Amino acid sequence: MGSVQDILFVDGWASAVGVRRAEGWFDRARGVWPDRRWPTSQALLLPGCRSVHTCGLARPLDVVFTDEEGRVLVVHRAVAPWRVRSEPAACATWEFAAGVSARLGIARGGRLNVRRVRGATLVEFMLAAILVVLPMTFVTLELARLVVTSHALQHAVNDTAREAGFGPPSGVGLRQSLAYGLLPLFVPSDPAAALAPRPASAGLEAGPGLAALAVAYRETFRPDLLDVRFESPDGAVADPGFGAIAWPESGGAWRLRVRYCRELIFPLARQLISGVARWTNGSPFEQACLARERVPIEAWALVLRPRWEPRSLPGDFPAPLPPVPLPIPLPTPDLPPGPVPPAPISPEITPEINP
Repeated sequence: MGSVQDILFVDGWASAVGVRRAEGWFDRARGVWPDRRWPTSQALLLPGCRSVHTCGLARPLDVVFTDEEGRVLVVHRAVAPWRVRSEPAACATWEFAAGVSARLGIARGGRLNVRRVRGATLVEFMLAAILVVLPMTFVTLELARLVVTSHALQHAVNDTAREAGFGPPSGVGLRQSLAYGLLPLFVPSDPAAALAPRPASAGLEAGPGLAALAVAYRETFRPDLLDVRFESPDGAVADPGFGAIAWPESGGAWRLRVRYCRELIFPLARQLISGVARWTNGSPFEQACLARERVPIEAWALVLRPRWEPRSLPGDFPAPLPPVPLPIPLPTPDLPPGPVPPAPISPEITPEINP
């Protein structure tokens, strides 16, 4: 039978010594011979052996006898060649290169065990997977969600800024527009299918589209989760709140700045990302966002308001265009008079002719 490569454990601790089993008759009779230099990283285990010899060897060996539980009974250090050692109570014999048993701390009363390499490798892989692979996988998925959220928020802010530039918006209107822009983040399926009209037989139960819209409204109408600011060219910052926005009549350009706290859902990634981001953000809004294991995401867009005039009210028709002058007709040349057509004969004045 061939030998099996295992790892030696001394008193429950793994060592760097491999174990070769001598289970067949030929392996047991050969022992460590003809290896002239038995390596210090290798040990020979002879199960069911109570007596060994060192005949034919060129170097001394350490011989250890253990019982059926692996407890060390006797340790013979540096056994010279052409010697015999035995232990009637032993159930297994271990052979090491000279000095290895002392370096490993093998003594009477200790315990020697063998475990397969693939089992130890599996345990190490599981530990690495739990401590490294799974957190990195969760972090990657969470970062992908944050990238999608950043793109959706930017599109929502662009649409909101375009609406704010041509209409009379308010703080409530801005948040409503942002809620509709962020709706794809909360729809669990296809947005077109979720927002499709439902049949009358479905009853009054809210579908996935209405449920997602309710979540979007709940997220955008919380000041602690969504922060809306207007920044003027001179550096002033204004909070529109939930009321009407007093736009100046002269028009102008403002920057609409929106910060949204996106929720983290994957385990291990929530604590890792929020903990790292807490060292790089200093504003109270962002710190409060990170304390709830959320990540602040920011987007901005320009709001261009035209100059307001009293004649250009919403709903008025445009002023009529001025009449276009017609071109002056050119004079026509005089033409000679043509033949005069005969006058028609009226039946009332036609003379009556008798035969």
